[in-house]
Amino acid sequence: MLEELFKTHPFVYDCDGDYYVIGEGICWYCSDSGMVSDFNKFKKDKNEKLFKKFYAKCDQFRDTYGYNQNADEEFTALSLSKGALEDIESQLNDYSTMMKKTGLK
Repeated sequence: MLEELFKTHPFVYDCDGDYYVIGEGICWYCSDSGMVSDFNKFKKDKNEKLFKKFYAKCDQFRDTYGYNQNADEEFTALSLSKGALEDIESQLNDYSTMMKKTGLK
């Protein structure tokens, strides 16, 4: 799962109640309440229009905060529980499904 996570577009993930933007070349803590709000909206209502807006906001986050060289190591250092890792995998699957559905990469 970790390899796939860092090969995909960055998205917000709920990690044991904290939010991180994780994806290709990025693993940053997310304190942006707007991003977290959009994440929760998408989680409740997985529609394509909302997803496309959320996708673009995740791009903007990455452009603002940049890449980090050791994103996978930073993720590992979070020492997440098995349950949190399973939740992240589920979230990743939801994002992958919507990217296929909307034609985004």
